[in-house]
Amino acid sequence: MCGRYSIVKSQGEIEGAFDVHLAGFDWVSSLRRYNVAPTQEALVVIQEEEQRQARLFRWGLVPVWDQKRRLINIRDDTLRDKRTFRRNLLHGRCVVVADGFYEWKKISSKRKAPMYIRLEGGHAFAFAGLWSRRGADLYGAPSFSIITTSPNDLVGPIHDRMPVILSPDALDTWLDPDLDEETDLGGLLSLLGPFPAAQMETYEVSKVVNSPSNDGPDCIAPVSGSQSTLL
Repeated sequence: MCGRYSIVKSQGEIEGAFDVHLAGFDWVSSLRRYNVAPTQEALVVIQEEEQRQARLFRWGLVPVWDQKRRLINIRDDTLRDKRTFRRNLLHGRCVVVADGFYEWKKISSKRKAPMYIRLEGGHAFAFAGLWSRRGADLYGAPSFSIITTSPNDLVGPIHDRMPVILSPDALDTWLDPDLDEETDLGGLLSLLGPFPAAQMETYEVSKVVNSPSNDGPDCIAPVSGSQSTLL
């Protein structure tokens, strides 16, 4: 699963990477986050009226069958094998803006170490996501979920799932509002695989990230002696 992530790059880098304008947002106070946690509002990008639009949605998709439930992740095999989220996949695709995510690696029966995972070089990237207006009246904003897939060779020793990270070309396809629904469904599903491990890196961070109330640079700082792992 993916239960925490960061988005701390500059406003200019985000606007350039996602071809979106963030005018009207206070980047430092409302968008820059070192420790995004479920139920919090976070930056997503959707396609509306032939333009990409930045939005603040709440993390935890409200499913059609239960408005009190929040789904922070949806498995790619669920999208392939079941029709439960088919409408979201056809009409409610978004990308979740990020530049790193956290997973907890089992070190022993009594210890798990938080690991920070990112693209090599720390560039911003897009998680594949689904969103819905359901529950907006109850929770104050539309909701979203991050799609997960099987892990690559870098993430595999840490966790048995990883979020779907879209390449720039895949991002264009994922946000395309003119796809021919069922005809293009297979093409959308083909994007939901693990990102190449050779383009990613990971290192251990402090347990300060364990609490969602902590949201500062120390969340992504490597612990003393920790070195980035590359494949």
